[in-house]
Amino acid sequence: METFTTRKGKTGIIIDKFGLNKDKEHKQSISWRCTNYQCKSRCTTDVQLSEVLSFQTAHNHEPEDDRTIQRHQVRGAVKRKAEESVHERPLEMACTEIQCYDSLDFNDAKNVTPVDIPCKEKSNAKSTTKFDRNM
Repeated sequence: METFTTRKGKTGIIIDKFGLNKDKEHKQSISWRCTNYQCKSRCTTDVQLSEVLSFQTAHNHEPEDDRTIQRHQVRGAVKRKAEESVHERPLEMACTEIQCYDSLDFNDAKNVTPVDIPCKEKSNAKSTTKFDRNM
């Protein structure tokens, strides 16, 4: 079982090459849902994430390959870094993150699209008033 952080900053786990997002947290267990919105598969783990307690339903799709899972992880990491760093370009951030994974290369960096990454310059330009722009 491997944990990861989603693009929205929430916790997720990977079990048998299937991604699961946290659904509900109970006193002694955590409920998880499949990341594929059409899949109804659910899983329950203990709070320490050391043991899978149960699977309610089977997945209705094929498992993700390692490369796709790693691309999702890179995309999430780059998105979080883009919110913190204003001066580094998204492609540079993607290349830096991709170096952590053996199976990914520069071509995978192009799959991290600018639409996924928030642009600080645009958001700052929209927040300035007309008075500030005319100065």
